[in-house]
Amino acid sequence: TTFVSKKLVSKVVRKKNIIENSMLYSAVLFIATPVVVSLISGVFSQIYLTVIFFFVGFNFVSALIPTLTFLQTHTPKKYLGRVFGNYWFVAYSATLLPVIFSATITEILGPRAILLLIGVSAMAIYTFSRLKLDKLVLTI
Repeated sequence: TTFVSKKLVSKVVRKKNIIENSMLYSAVLFIATPVVVSLISGVFSQIYLTVIFFFVGFNFVSALIPTLTFLQTHTPKKYLGRVFGNYWFVAYSATLLPVIFSATITEILGPRAILLLIGVSAMAIYTFSRLKLDKLVLTI
């Protein structure tokens, strides 16, 4: 994953496109997973889930590397520690509540609904990025 992302980032491909495509692919995988798993059973569903979540992880890293590259290249050297300290603080803070309550929410809604909710959320972020983000922030 790192090798592929590094090659794409070093080429002329816009980082924003890499991040958006990763978000789109993850959204499609999360939305398709509950449907496909309900159609197959047994060992095949376990194999399918293993492969799918490998690709979800691949997409996550494919989005993370261009993001960090952008931050490193656009941050003055004297502020790198502060910027990355704040970045990781916000990232870990944003995952705290979902990690704490994920078991309870999954128990209430069920795993299929959670995967669908994650997929729809990722698709909404992708759509917002494609339609509105260019007008709001720096060009990545």
